[in-house]
Amino acid sequence: MFFSKGDDDVYACVYSNDLINVTRYYNFGRSPSRQTATGITNTRVSLSNGILSCSFTRLISVNTIPYFADLSNRYYLLTVAGPTDSAGNIQFHSTSLASNDQIYFLAGGDYTGADEERHKTKAQGIIF
Repeated sequence: MFFSKGDDDVYACVYSNDLINVTRYYNFGRSPSRQTATGITNTRVSLSNGILSCSFTRLISVNTIPYFADLSNRYYLLTVAGPTDSAGNIQFHSTSLASNDQIYFLAGGDYTGADEERHKTKAQGIIF
């Protein structure tokens, strides 16, 4: 199983070949497909003491971009960690945490997965 649901709008913070990027994918079923980065701005990335950190701003909705989730709807947040291939494409994840409830992202705030001690995240990751 690649991601828990499939048909997901995915934002990956990828560290590969000494570069960090925020890359957008869409999971068709359980297969990720790289998508245009249109709608993502204010990207900030860092790697410090083994902690990879990414933040970005995303448009609420873009009707002209296929598979771009409309954030005026509620979604579950799934955060994952896993390897990339030599080209920096995401691979099967080794760690995942999902929000207990659907999130209304337009309300803002911090959102965490089920295991708060092991992993904390803001509203970034896969929405489904």
